[in-house]
Amino acid sequence: MAQTNCTYQSARHERILRAKDSLHANKRRQQRGINKDHIALILAFGVREHDGMGAVRHFMTEGAMQRLSATVGKTPQISSLAGMYAVVSTSDDTVITVGHRY
Repeated sequence: MAQTNCTYQSARHERILRAKDSLHANKRRQQRGINKDHIALILAFGVREHDGMGAVRHFMTEGAMQRLSATVGKTPQISSLAGMYAVVSTSDDTVITVGHRY
């Protein structure tokens, strides 16, 4: 009989769930019309890039959008994530800021 580990969560997934917004990120999220649920998708599917100053930037590039659409389907809500980014601290997984790339 094969056993499955249905409660397994990767360390990356746990960090995404643990991520909390800084006061600055919360204010920017509200100003820029970014839903809190969008941040989890950006962190899960976005292209990661270290900024060299203790943070990781997560960008919703064309490739990231294709991976997300392949996973959850293409909807207007998903399409609205194109060009969004989130910056996360490497020390405590705090979301530092969020925004749109133009």
